[in-house]
Amino acid sequence: MTGSGSCLYVGDLDRTIDDERLRLLFNASNSVVEAKVVRDKGTGESNGFGFVEFTTPQAAEMVFRTYNGIPMPGYPDRYYKLNWAQYGISSSSDGGGSKMASSEKVLFVIDLTPDVNDYVLSEAFRRQEGMVLSGSRLKKSSLELQWR
Repeated sequence: MTGSGSCLYVGDLDRTIDDERLRLLFNASNSVVEAKVVRDKGTGESNGFGFVEFTTPQAAEMVFRTYNGIPMPGYPDRYYKLNWAQYGISSSSDGGGSKMASSEKVLFVIDLTPDVNDYVLSEAFRRQEGMVLSGSRLKKSSLELQWR
C-alpha cells in the first residue's frame, strides 16, 4: 500500500473477515487496488481492522462518503467505520503531503465511548513522558492526536 491519500482505515471488522472478503466489501466501487486485514503477529488472528487502498484519492473520498456508517452486508450489527489512513507523512510544503514536521507523529484513538471528550483524552496523553501535543481533533467516536 502506497498511502498517497487513497487509503482508508476500516475498523470494527468481524474477526472472520480476511483480505479477500475485505476487498469484496468495497467491490462495488470498482476502484480497490489492495485490501489488507491487520493480524496479530503471534496468533495470526484478525485484530478487527484493516486498510483498503483505492485507485485515486477521489475514489477513496467517494467510498468514504458513500459507505461510512452504513450497515456492512452479511454482518448483522456491523457498520462501515472508515477513517483516512495516514502514513509516510512528509514535511514538504508542495501540496503533496502534510506540513507537519518530520519528527511529529499522528495517533488515532478509535471506538471511544460517548462520555470521552477532547479534554479528557488529551489530558490522558499529555501526561505521557516524551509526548508534547501539538493538536487534537475529536471526530464522532475517534480522536486524532499529533505529537513531537
